[in-house]
Amino acid sequence: MPKKIYDILPPNTRKKEIIRPFPSSNFKKKILVIFLVGLVVLVLGHFILLRANIYIRPETELVDYNGEINIDSSALHYDIGTGVIPGKLFIARGELSREFKSSGIEVEEVKARGTLRVFNNHSTSAQRLVTNTRFISSNGKLFKATSAVLVPGRTASGPGVAKVDVVAAEAGDYYNINNTTNFSIPGLKGTAMFTTIYAENATPILGGFRGERPIITEEDISDAKDVLYSSLIESLKIELEEANPEFIFDNNIKDTQVIKEFIRPEAGENFELFEYDLELKIRFLAFKKSDIVGLLKANKINREEEDGVAISDKEIWNDSLNFKYTVDSYNPDKEKAILLVESSALFYSVIEEGLIKEEISGMEIGEAQKTLHTLDTIKSVDINLTPPWVGVIPPINKINIEIVLD
Repeated sequence: MPKKIYDILPPNTRKKEIIRPFPSSNFKKKILVIFLVGLVVLVLGHFILLRANIYIRPETELVDYNGEINIDSSALHYDIGTGVIPGKLFIARGELSREFKSSGIEVEEVKARGTLRVFNNHSTSAQRLVTNTRFISSNGKLFKATSAVLVPGRTASGPGVAKVDVVAAEAGDYYNINNTTNFSIPGLKGTAMFTTIYAENATPILGGFRGERPIITEEDISDAKDVLYSSLIESLKIELEEANPEFIFDNNIKDTQVIKEFIRPEAGENFELFEYDLELKIRFLAFKKSDIVGLLKANKINREEEDGVAISDKEIWNDSLNFKYTVDSYNPDKEKAILLVESSALFYSVIEEGLIKEEISGMEIGEAQKTLHTLDTIKSVDINLTPPWVGVIPPINKINIEIVLD
């Protein structure tokens, strides 16, 4: 009888054979493309980013110029021989009006004044009243006639009437009378005329005052003019400076003409406020700071001849310019001025960037630094290469030179 053969291991414990597929040709192609693209990007990036930034600090020399500078509107350019720089005449016109407060105080005593109608109901004959005839109101206020008056006699139609101006016996608003009031003549008291010759005010009697009043003083007018004058000149100067920023406008190199001047009320009048209106025409003889720089540069004495391919001339470091001056004189008719000047600036040798680029292009960075350091007119050099692992100065079009002044 044939033997039965049984598996020792159960079916679920058998190891299955793992079949590993070989990479497909498409996958290999993808890997190759990625590699080639990365290589191209790396190469292109290298050439695109390739750059040399060179920072050069040149040697500097302090040069000063102290003396006279003549500003002349007829000059076309600065002249080293005569010390002349061009000036330009600017004309501006403006008006300014402002209200000011008076500062004066006046102690004033004023008597009230008015007019009385004097009635004569005593007789048909005219009655003459002399100057300073006294009139007393029904409430006891005393006034005096400022002139003599002849009061006509009574007629059939009524008492005779005449007008006379009167002034209060004392100063003060107590004597101001607004309403119609009856007056008697105390000098006629005790006679029949006391009740038949009388008066009344047809209009108010006013003007009485005792106390302090504001008054416009000459000093108020002078101070107001100074304020307007300086404010108007400053505003016109600012307008000219904003429109011509390259010019220097000095208040000592100008002349001014008053076109209109109006004050209302005037000095001596009793007002708390007054208005001042001023119109000016102003002429500035202005000059350019750049001409001062040019003259300073032209006055550089003992200019040394510089050797080396990178040096051609001297230049001013504008930020180092120290320029102070005072106005010695100004002639507005001739449009000329003289300045007393103290000035100084740092000079440095102009760097010929094109020659430097040609000289060091293709050099190793160390060699390029040594080459530039051999130039006496250069104080220090810093070279930064991009990418940083590049050790050779790239072509001319990849070199950037920056002059550092500090």
